[in-house]
Amino acid sequence: MGAIPTTAIIANYNGADYLARCVSSFREQTTPFTELIVVDAGSTDGSPEMIHDGSVPVDAYIQDDNRGYGAALNLGMQQAQGEIVVFSNIDLFLDPHWLAAVHEQFEAHPDCGLVASKILYMDEPQRINSTGMLFYADFSAINRGMNEMDDGQYQEAEEVFGANGAVMAFRRSVLTQIGGFDERYFLFREEDELMWRMKRHGWVSRYAPEAIVYHKRSASTGLFSPLKLYYSERNRLWNILKHLPLRCVFTTIPAVFSRYLGNLRHVRAGGTSKAEQVARIPKWKLALALLRAWVDAMVGAPSMLRKRRQYNRTSTVTPRQARKWVQQYPATLEDMIK
Repeated sequence: MGAIPTTAIIANYNGADYLARCVSSFREQTTPFTELIVVDAGSTDGSPEMIHDGSVPVDAYIQDDNRGYGAALNLGMQQAQGEIVVFSNIDLFLDPHWLAAVHEQFEAHPDCGLVASKILYMDEPQRINSTGMLFYADFSAINRGMNEMDDGQYQEAEEVFGANGAVMAFRRSVLTQIGGFDERYFLFREEDELMWRMKRHGWVSRYAPEAIVYHKRSASTGLFSPLKLYYSERNRLWNILKHLPLRCVFTTIPAVFSRYLGNLRHVRAGGTSKAEQVARIPKWKLALALLRAWVDAMVGAPSMLRKRRQYNRTSTVTPRQARKWVQQYPATLEDMIK
């Protein structure tokens, strides 16, 4: 069987430090990509010039304003021709056999709409960033295996909830069916929402342990920041409004406060890079970010509820099943704060 025509769409924003290595890793696959598209969101660090002068060769280059991660990838998808569409951040590089492993899952499983990778940290390649996604009781997505040493514990190809947004491989037919990213999200959790829509149309995600990626975690926003907190919390609430049974919305609130308190204890205990970074941020800035997130989530609630009604009309799976998926792929409080 020949290789499946595959388009890669890489979103770039001031990624000059990563651009050449990232693009080279896509170019040097044992199973070649059909086309490689870079969408630039208004970079000012010289990375556009690297493409314009030919030092970083791509098949198509699209310049856009900084309208967010989802908007950039949606723009690239309008031009994509492949039967498989790969969405990628700039701050990573692929193992040479990555695409071959991804194709294997799509070919073996006709109901597979999305393939998740084994993502390792670029600076510590024996430590895991993600092997698929889990969900905490407050509807927060968390990476399976995050920060564990890679000792072969995730070497089985299997069904998972979804993929880390750093790199995701979708069937184009899935995206045609469900649409692209919700551009109102701007940053964070827009990939979770897209995966919920995919699953609610009956598609599944598969984890490919041989599809290895090396990722510089949170290269653009840092491990933690008020900005990251704001978008993560606002968009988590929007995902709840779109996809959970409304009677379950209030049941997530105790889990939210358990997570807040758990993170606070973790920061006070110290000992990790994330805890040390959070400890340096004035607490009023974090509180303000949380307040803004909840207020803005409620301001946007009518729009999200309209989308919910739209999805309920077109989906083959009800919101009740969404709650079961959270229970099927559970994350613990320890997973959330480590």
